[in-house]
Amino acid sequence: MNHSTGLGDLPDPLLGRILVLLDSQASKRAATLTCKRFRDVIYSEPALWDTVSLQCDAYVDSGLCHYGLGARRRRWLEGKRALLSRVGGLLWRLQLSDRAAVECTVPEPSGLRHPESPGGPGSHAPPPRHPWLFSELLPLAGPQLQSLHLQLGGQSRGEGYARRNEQYPLQPLPAEVAASLPRLFPQLAHLKLRVLSLPACAPGVLRQLPCLSKLQLDVQEALPEGVVPALEAATALTSLRLASSQAPLPPVQGLAASMRHLRHLRLHDGGHRQSGLALPPPASFPELQSYHFKGAAHTSLQVGGGTLQECWCGTRGDSAGSLTLKLPGAPALAPLLAALLPAGVQLEALHTSGGGLTPKALRRCAALSALHTLGLEGVSPDGLVALVQQAPQLTRLYCINEGCYFGMGSVPAEVVALRQLQDLALSYCELRHLPEGPYLTGLQRLSLEDNQFTTLPPALATATALTRLALSGNSELRASDAELCQALLPMAGLQALGVCETSIDRDEVLLYLWKVPRGQRALLRVERGEEIMRCCSDDSSTDGYGDGGYDSSDSDSDGDGCPRYSWGGCAYAADWY
Repeated sequence: MNHSTGLGDLPDPLLGRILVLLDSQASKRAATLTCKRFRDVIYSEPALWDTVSLQCDAYVDSGLCHYGLGARRRRWLEGKRALLSRVGGLLWRLQLSDRAAVECTVPEPSGLRHPESPGGPGSHAPPPRHPWLFSELLPLAGPQLQSLHLQLGGQSRGEGYARRNEQYPLQPLPAEVAASLPRLFPQLAHLKLRVLSLPACAPGVLRQLPCLSKLQLDVQEALPEGVVPALEAATALTSLRLASSQAPLPPVQGLAASMRHLRHLRLHDGGHRQSGLALPPPASFPELQSYHFKGAAHTSLQVGGGTLQECWCGTRGDSAGSLTLKLPGAPALAPLLAALLPAGVQLEALHTSGGGLTPKALRRCAALSALHTLGLEGVSPDGLVALVQQAPQLTRLYCINEGCYFGMGSVPAEVVALRQLQDLALSYCELRHLPEGPYLTGLQRLSLEDNQFTTLPPALATATALTRLALSGNSELRASDAELCQALLPMAGLQALGVCETSIDRDEVLLYLWKVPRGQRALLRVERGEEIMRCCSDDSSTDGYGDGGYDSSDSDSDGDGCPRYSWGGCAYAADWY
């Protein structure tokens, strides 16, 4: 006799693992409506409930009464309370965001109204605003919780253009909520808070979380006194972010002495201060892998005897050995790099902005010898030469002088002598001449945007390995189809050409495109203003101006067009290149 086995014969643990494989949340919700057994299995399967994110930002009634939670918010809260009552014991990570908390108040149990309320005169003032989402839902999560993210306020008010930057203000974290965290979650390892301010009890709360390894405190107002000493006692921390957007950070130099296992550090100082914030030298953290220091426009940061406005460094993965500096002046670079580079890290990529590095500031900087990528904004020709002389192994060089007054006229001889260059961007450098030299031989990507070229440089014909060439922004640049062919046809692998905001005529570009060899036709793309011109991909077409001959579009959103640089250009130029 044949016996068939169906889902009803499977044990609950195995059925739960099968239901985990459902490909969407909608499918999982539908499964709970199949039968009582499916519903019970889904709500008891740990793999489905290790992470829960609850955001009460889409449930704010536009006509919400000032004196109540609103029907939709009330129903939302009741549903989430029922959910956490069932699965709270399975949670490992919980995110609670009441991003429009400023709009809600606790109900008035007595039913009495405020004198100005629609119901007529009364004797009670409006009830205080209350973070009901936190106080109602947090106790329902079990003591096994490992990660907690709380946000109170800060949601965008609307999606329209006029309101996209408007936000509900952040609200303070109530003392009773903060004080309950060690009792509710004794095993808490990750804590992230985004609020207006922290209560005075915050240092004591941090000391009562012995398992804490990752901490993010993102506030607007000043951190309570005693937070930094409490952090110095948290020796198990591996990741720390302190951000105060409208107040100065407290002294943080002592962090380096105790946090021997710290791997990721973020310090954002947003307040006005008389003198710069002294930073703990990253080199003093033996296990540090990445850090980001940022000061407000009117503040400065001090480390290694130098002053900076922003600094970012990575030592792992794609960002290994990468350092980004925003300098208000020209500090001595050698001691600054010695303090900023974590132990054992070799500098491979350096991006600087905001300061005029001088040859004197760059003297005897041995850390530059292994440099492969150099991105500069606002550097003088002398500073560029001094940097290149100490970095003979450069493969990527980006120099963008937008808004500066450093003109070069021609490419410096020290750059011309570089033999390993693959990417080169020289924008806003007032270039009029492009010399021949070794630097062009292996070059794959070249940007000469926003310079003063009037004709195509003959030296381009020697850059036969180019795949991308950007000439946009040279407003006086003119070229006939014969000149385009002479300079560009030797580039057999050319895939992108940018001639936006130049004086090159469209017909000349079309004639040049028609002469491109067949094997390159399907690949080459020319950007000219809002028009994207491509070669015919159908080799059987004989009329270059007919159907299939040329394809133009008024969109340049393909993602591989000519770059537009800003300060971030040094960082994201690599994305285009």
